[in-house]
Amino acid sequence: GRRTESCRIARTADETRGNYLFSLILGRRERNLVPLVPVVRRERDGRDIRRDCGHAAGNAHRRRHGRCRLRGELEARDGRSAFADGDGIVLQDVTGEGFTGYMLIVYDPMRIRLGIPDIFGGTGLTVEQYCEKYNALAAVNASGFDDPNGTAWGGVPVGVIIYEGTVYNASAGWNEYCGFDSNGIMHIDAFEGTELQETDIINAAYFGPKLIVNGNPRDPEKLVSGVNPRTAIGQRADGAVLLLVLDGRQVQSLGATYQDCCDVMIDFGAVNAYCMDGGSSTSMYYNGAYVNSPSGEGGARPCPSAWIVLPESAG
Repeated sequence: GRRTESCRIARTADETRGNYLFSLILGRRERNLVPLVPVVRRERDGRDIRRDCGHAAGNAHRRRHGRCRLRGELEARDGRSAFADGDGIVLQDVTGEGFTGYMLIVYDPMRIRLGIPDIFGGTGLTVEQYCEKYNALAAVNASGFDDPNGTAWGGVPVGVIIYEGTVYNASAGWNEYCGFDSNGIMHIDAFEGTELQETDIINAAYFGPKLIVNGNPRDPEKLVSGVNPRTAIGQRADGAVLLLVLDGRQVQSLGATYQDCCDVMIDFGAVNAYCMDGGSSTSMYYNGAYVNSPSGEGGARPCPSAWIVLPESAG
């Protein structure tokens, strides 16, 4: 049978506050989370922007570790405010021990899609090219790719890809995925055979490892790694999607471990989080420019898929 590690978030509109309340439901049993706690609340141009801790575990983790220093969503970067596009996206600096990076917070999960090249097997696309192809505001790399000859063309995905409900490469031998269903809820799950054809997953990709599943951080022993550039995706209990890139292989940022990625995601309130391809693939493009510093000699590397953020009106 299917080994399910995904969660379903039930959403109810709260018109008095103009946002959504989410409760986490595992199977048929509802597990009540500690209410969201606002830890950052600033005003910019008369508009409140808030960052919430997903649950009490996040606060406890911060008290125990304190490894990642976060700058508030509207706190200055180089003397300026963190950039908000005015329609539900916030870009925030992240600084930790030996690494620097960026978190893009997308408040509406329905704006997240997976982008793919026109065909698999040739050359992939850079995240900038994915933004151009889909008229997207932002993109981060997603799937890893098969590269037996070291050409780094990035056109052959490793593991399954689901694009707008169509499943590709399911027989590749890796039976895990991270993706979003038709309600914008993120799942981290395993599958067998043709099971994916029967799910409500609309967009998904494979890499790993899992960082947080249903509010539970992964056992640190399973996150042991060296330091490298990293990319990860997560979702908070309120539905906001977290897109993370951490630079590496550079003097100013040596790189991050899988555990570092997990720690950052916890600090941002993630209840589910998953690593995508890292190394020279790690790249984020937003509002017409690269946000991070890709470590490849030729700049951003072509990839077989990317998580893209559509304009608000298209979500």
